[in-house]
Amino acid sequence: MPYVLHWRVQNIPAISADTFSSATVYVFDLDGVLYLGSTPIPHAAEAVRRLQDAGKSVYFLTNNSAQTRADYRAKLAKVNGLDVPESAIFTSAYATALYLRQRGAAGCSAFIIGEPGLAAELRDSAGL
Repeated sequence: MPYVLHWRVQNIPAISADTFSSATVYVFDLDGVLYLGSTPIPHAAEAVRRLQDAGKSVYFLTNNSAQTRADYRAKLAKVNGLDVPESAIFTSAYATALYLRQRGAAGCSAFIIGEPGLAAELRDSAGL
């Protein structure tokens, strides 16, 4: 199955329409792809809506652990006007929480050095 990997919207090489239409899952980075700070990237939200309307699975990723998935969901709504489920948003903090939970860390105590989003995800998603 073909996939598309790109760094920034302006760096996408020439890709055929068939490549896009045959993909069933689309993954978007957040800052710099859908918005830059609190400014929406032109046409990004429209692209997401078109994919969703076409029945495609759309996910959102960020390596920023400063905020929770709920915070990013609210930001996508405010900045881009997108209503996406929290389950479609993956942060580095959430990935860490899932990993630790899978490794049996639920119920353990932890001394967390990091942003509030990391602490919240470890508490809520990993049970630390």
